[in-house]
This record gives sequence, structure tokens and C-alpha cells, in this order.
Amino acid sequence: MNNLAADEVFSGRAETPITTNLLEETILFLSDVPKHIPPGKNGRPTHLSTVVRWKDRGVRGVRLEAVRLGGRWITSLQALGRFVANVTATASPTLPPVTAPGTFRQQAGQDERALDREGFHRPRQRPRRP
Repeated sequence: MNNLAADEVFSGRAETPITTNLLEETILFLSDVPKHIPPGKNGRPTHLSTVVRWKDRGVRGVRLEAVRLGGRWITSLQALGRFVANVTATASPTLPPVTAPGTFRQQAGQDERALDREGFHRPRQRPRRP
């Protein structure tokens, strides 16, 4: 029994579903993708091999959606946008809230007082002499 949704096709790798809706979006040949990406370091354009690497191996576990049509690989402008958004989301996860200075010290003092109230006494440490 197949558990795939009707609008999903798998690429050569079984773990990567590719939606057939890609054909209903603004189609780009892989060779045209670098024209839609701003220049990188030193003003140099993104190389086609970089785009192929995004399709094959991905970046941070995110792969560029692409399908084989005839003898060429195609993707879409929308798939490129989704790829960029997903890579950005994995590259900058949400950070934990910033703790104000001294908060840990205050919490440690409260914990010590609570332990003292419960009858757990910790021997005070003597300062070490050099």
C-alpha cells in the first residue's frame, strides 16, 4: 500500500518528496537559476554547479525542489524562494530569551534559602589560600 499523497512524486532519493505542483509554477531551467540570485563574493555570479549541489545534496538538510523534464532539470521561481526561506530558517533558529545580569546569582540565593528551610545545610567553603 502506498502512503503518498496524490500530488507527490519522489525524486531518485526516497526521502525527498517533490510536488508535481512545481510544473504549475513559474518554471526555470537549472541553468537559469543563477540569473535570479544576486552576485556573491567579489561580485561574482553563483555558478551552475552550486545550484546543482543545492538540488543534489542541499544546504543544512534543505534541498532545492527540481524535476527532470526531458533531458533537463527544472525548478521554479517559487521553489527557489521556498529553498531560500527554509535555509534561512535553519541557519538562524530562534534564540532563547536573554537573561538579565545577576538573575542566576539571585536564583542561586533563593535556592540556597529554600534548601536551608527544608533542613538541608551545606557546609560553607573556606576560602583557599595560595
